[in-house]
Amino acid sequence: MGKFNRALIQVIYGMLFSLCLLITIPAYAGAVLSNEKMESLGVNPANVIDQISGAFAMTSLQSAFASYNTRFFVLTNDTLYVIAPDERGIEMTLPLSRIQTVAVESGGLFGTGRDIELKTDLGVLILNFSIGRNVEADKFYGEITATGIKVAKFMGKRTNKMEGRYAIRTY
Repeated sequence: MGKFNRALIQVIYGMLFSLCLLITIPAYAGAVLSNEKMESLGVNPANVIDQISGAFAMTSLQSAFASYNTRFFVLTNDTLYVIAPDERGIEMTLPLSRIQTVAVESGGLFGTGRDIELKTDLGVLILNFSIGRNVEADKFYGEITATGIKVAKFMGKRTNKMEGRYAIRTY
């Protein structure tokens, strides 16, 4: 097989891979919570610094895996809220004082995906943002670091395996 044919096959595989990734982007990508929804959950919209939707996982440094689910993240001056996109509402209220370090990692196709890793006394929280949402994720990361949380080196390994809608990350 000639060099041209191999290059063409690589391009086709790359396009198919990109299409598969676009199909798996969560339906809530780019969505935000309304002020009314936040008020109904007990979050004062006036205190919100930033909010973003993405995939969320919680694991420990000893664990080998993390399973991701779509969530909203709302950052206030003193708290990070993890909110389910359905009637379950707030799943975690994390005071920023409990976050020991924050790290960011680029990945995915052309480095346009982001993982924000928060080390807490509860374990490691991973906020994952799909391909093409790097600008939003970088802004959110900047807002978190602006609160004074110590920046650290990313601890996870980028060895994703796709299983259904959620990535399983080896830690």
